[in-house]
Amino acid sequence: MKTLIIDTASKNLYVILLDEAIVYKKVIMDSQLTHSVILNQTVDEVLKIAKLTLNQIDVFAVNVGVGSFTGIRVAISTVKGYNFALNKKLMEVNSLATLAYTKQGRVNCLYDAGKGYYFACYENSALISVPTLIKDTQAKEYFGDKNTAVFDANTDYSQQIIKQVKDKLAFNQFCDTLTPLYIRVCQAEEELKK
Repeated sequence: MKTLIIDTASKNLYVILLDEAIVYKKVIMDSQLTHSVILNQTVDEVLKIAKLTLNQIDVFAVNVGVGSFTGIRVAISTVKGYNFALNKKLMEVNSLATLAYTKQGRVNCLYDAGKGYYFACYENSALISVPTLIKDTQAKEYFGDKNTAVFDANTDYSQQIIKQVKDKLAFNQFCDTLTPLYIRVCQAEEELKK
């Protein structure tokens, strides 16, 4: 099953193609300001390397959050556009689950939200506490714990993203539509409420 993975939830851009045991990928670190400009071009580059067309993809996997509101929207809207024409299977992955794949056993996953931290807990990559927003003071309690994984934008998480997608493929965990994982409202909505 050929799976195209797109992750624009952080300042890094991941475009990964899984074709059986073969992995084609392009990871562009620190590309946040240009996701919307270079995403389609990067997808084309990865498809050319794999000698495939978009129509030959069986599954579109997308990181639906947590992370940059704009980045999440860029990936979801791009894939929805592809899928409108091609009607392929869809799969949601998320940043907190990606962190869970960095360690074995119980993992406390933290992702800086600017005002607090997004938090979820996993046991052997299975979700055991739903993603939530916690205060900085609560997050500090986890920082020294060896079972804590804190998102680092300077780290390449492509292997963890691939593991997450392979597990979901193994259990046929597809979805009908892509829904952003927004745990808090965006800054524009916060300003509007003031």
